[in-house]
Amino acid sequence: CKCGLYMARKKLPKFGFEKFVQAASTEGVEVVLLDFESDVSDLPSDLDAILHKITDDYAVSNIDAVAKKRFDGFSACIQRNPQAAIIDPLSSILPVLDRTRMQEVLHQSVKDMKPMNFKVPRWTTLPNIPSDGGVIDSLLLAQGLRPPFICKIAQACGTSRSHDMAIFTRGADLAACQALSGAPVIIQEFINHGGVLWKVYVAGEHVYQQRRRSLADQPPDAPLLGFYSQDPLPTGGD
Repeated sequence: CKCGLYMARKKLPKFGFEKFVQAASTEGVEVVLLDFESDVSDLPSDLDAILHKITDDYAVSNIDAVAKKRFDGFSACIQRNPQAAIIDPLSSILPVLDRTRMQEVLHQSVKDMKPMNFKVPRWTTLPNIPSDGGVIDSLLLAQGLRPPFICKIAQACGTSRSHDMAIFTRGADLAACQALSGAPVIIQEFINHGGVLWKVYVAGEHVYQQRRRSLADQPPDAPLLGFYSQDPLPTGGD
């Protein structure tokens, strides 16, 4: 069994590439790194599976020629390997590339599964952040949102700005936050959760969970807290 793997080279160490190759080998799976910048004729055609993280390239393929070439190479590789399982198909990934779409899917999923003992935090979107803090306060009040809030760029990946976020309680603070200005954003109620997040992964019938450190609980009058989600969090629980 042969599995083609594609992700940015800089992400391979964090992914644990060497351990992944060793673990796959014990199961009789050969892992080969895919180069989507090479000529299409150099791509393998005998893959049983293609494991990828093409999302960053897809997100900017309309403005970045190199990213477009890699995405085209990904598409060509799929065509050369019609027998291969794609993990995951792009159609399954697209909803999570946009945080607005992600919220819509999550909201509908929870609604369809009622009765459930959890809910999706209330949220709204803005095409850009108004410069008048009073306008922001009025918009959030009209949507029924209550502080504290968390604001994120709507695009979930593909740019460094996707990881800029801020917790705020007053519109004036968000209006002055330059890191989030000039782009569509999503604003959600920030739900205090004891500084802990649980990430859940599902693969077939297997379910895995991992405890992650998160932001500390925020009071309803907290000052602006801007942060970059790829860096160590500015505050959090043990």
